[in-house]
Amino acid sequence: LCFFSILGSLSRLGVGHLACYNNSYISGIIWSNFLSCFLMGLFKFIKTDIKHINLLRLGMTTGYCGSFSSFSSLILEAVLLTLSMTNKENNLIFNDNAYNSYPNKAYGLLNLVLFIIAQFSLSFSGYLFGLSIANEINNRLSKRNDLSGNKSSNKQRRLAPFLIVLELFGIIFWIVFIFLSIFEKSWRHVTVANCFAPLACYLRYILSFYFNNKFAHVKFLGTFLANLIATILISIFIVLNRSSGFNLIGKSFINCQMLVALSDGFCAVLSTVSTFILELHSQTFLDALTYGSISIIVCFLLSFAIIGSYNWTIGL
Repeated sequence: LCFFSILGSLSRLGVGHLACYNNSYISGIIWSNFLSCFLMGLFKFIKTDIKHINLLRLGMTTGYCGSFSSFSSLILEAVLLTLSMTNKENNLIFNDNAYNSYPNKAYGLLNLVLFIIAQFSLSFSGYLFGLSIANEINNRLSKRNDLSGNKSSNKQRRLAPFLIVLELFGIIFWIVFIFLSIFEKSWRHVTVANCFAPLACYLRYILSFYFNNKFAHVKFLGTFLANLIATILISIFIVLNRSSGFNLIGKSFINCQMLVALSDGFCAVLSTVSTFILELHSQTFLDALTYGSISIIVCFLLSFAIIGSYNWTIGL
């Protein structure tokens, strides 16, 4: 998970910078979420009882796709769009006019509804597109009759050292980013973000392992808790980074970089849209509607209360 979480975090930051430019039709976290959901659906074709292949699948789905997408960043964009505020930390905007003053405050709600529909529709379509390709691959592979149990065991033996190498690379990359965070100041918001990425990924995995499928009426409590915690934290970090009325941590450049890194690294990786979409697709319509609505509404309201209350009383 260490290697894939860092790779996913880097992919999200890279796609975010490429997709955010002036006069872009659509920009922000939507592209990362779409691509990660597409890959999540595509990786569904890896269905086997071979232990090491399942571990590789875990790394690609929970590690890479989960870190590539971000539920907390999506909710943050929704709140800032509703409040007619820019995301100055990451420059995540739809276009130059997206955050101009609305004719009245009700237009913020209209934009919110449009934003939620666009985000999750594109993410869901990406997942279904990837899943369709995966099913086609499975159908073609199932027609081959030259696969045997011996070949499966050979694959398992070949994959074992490969997984060890990936884990070693992950640890090496982690150490490299720690040293870069200390000595390279200009890119500290990126390097520090990738230092937090493995920690957040492991925490998300632990929450899912201990809370998902443990309760009859709340099937995916672990993912919900991960998204909820990340959304609360990223809202607090935004307030601390922009706060002018009080100063709890100081307004030095390093502190601002650390807050942005915590938002982009820890919070963004802790929360996930790709796994969220997969879980919605695995449920019945009513269960998916209930789970999805509660997740989006609760996280949005909490973030809105944290950011909005401070913005209205003191200003951000």
